[in-house]
Amino acid sequence: MTMRPTTPRAGAPLTILAVAALVFGGCAGHRDDRKEIPIVADVPDAGPPAKATANSSEPGKESLFTIDGKAGRLQISDGGREGTPVVFLHGLACDIDCWRAQLDHLRPGRRAVAYDQRGHGASARAPEGGYSIEALTDDLEAVLEGLGIGRAFLVGHSMSGEVLTTYAARHPDRVAGLVYADALGDFHALPKAEVDAELAKEDAPGFDARKMFASMISDEAKPSTRDRVLRAFDTFDPKAFAPLRKSMAAFSAVPLLAKYNGPRLAIEVEGQNNSFVLSGVLPGVPKTTLPHVSHWLMMDDPDGFNRALDPFIGYVHAAHTDDPVPGGGAQTIRFAKGPSW
Repeated sequence: MTMRPTTPRAGAPLTILAVAALVFGGCAGHRDDRKEIPIVADVPDAGPPAKATANSSEPGKESLFTIDGKAGRLQISDGGREGTPVVFLHGLACDIDCWRAQLDHLRPGRRAVAYDQRGHGASARAPEGGYSIEALTDDLEAVLEGLGIGRAFLVGHSMSGEVLTTYAARHPDRVAGLVYADALGDFHALPKAEVDAELAKEDAPGFDARKMFASMISDEAKPSTRDRVLRAFDTFDPKAFAPLRKSMAAFSAVPLLAKYNGPRLAIEVEGQNNSFVLSGVLPGVPKTTLPHVSHWLMMDDPDGFNRALDPFIGYVHAAHTDDPVPGGGAQTIRFAKGPSW
């Protein structure tokens, strides 16, 4: 595993598919005043990626490094104590820092991992034909294998809802639980002609994807969220946009969801009624909603998001436990304070 110099970054994304574009979208870091990530110097190769582990001797310390994915180097953020790890996957045109508040929250007592998916942030760009939900799932497999993680909680935002679903269908025994953060189920409830027309427009020469992303950021977004969404988009491989959108639109979630019967939780924006988000595709999935947030809810209300996440993963007061959550994702659990699901 080769360590690479790294610096802090940020991360980005309504006709019927224009509404759906919000859930196609990505995400970005939440706050501008966060602690700077130290620069990590190049070091000699440390051996097979499977030897990589979180630094458990210094709770909360972040290690940044790269491992070999299926299409090139992937930038990894790893840190925290042992326990069933929590692995975070960003959305389209985003990067590691969309999860900054969650990583900082968990690492005093739980191992937490995030990474830049291919073509995003500091990870390598894929060759032509290398962008699809299946390909992103291949990289998730490489990350878990490279970090020696046999079983994990997976948290995916937006586009990465489909990556989580694909991985859980492939390896249901390796998933401790799935958390869908305003995440995509699929688009099959939408009129196919309208979906096809939107995709054709987005694939046409001269289409301004960045302008579209800017228009998708609702007034509920914090100014820092808006800024980071757009700055992250500027680090995203523009050649990944159209193929990933096409792959997302073609995705069929229901057959894959049937292969995983473990705990699931949807954390979504309050008041939306979209057939394409996970809770629309899988009625009855335990769900909590956050008010007054944009699609990038984990950054607009990190405390609310963390309150919803903690009981699901069995995380209490910076002390990890692998005991199952009561109900295991099969019933509604109510808190004296915070959200209900």
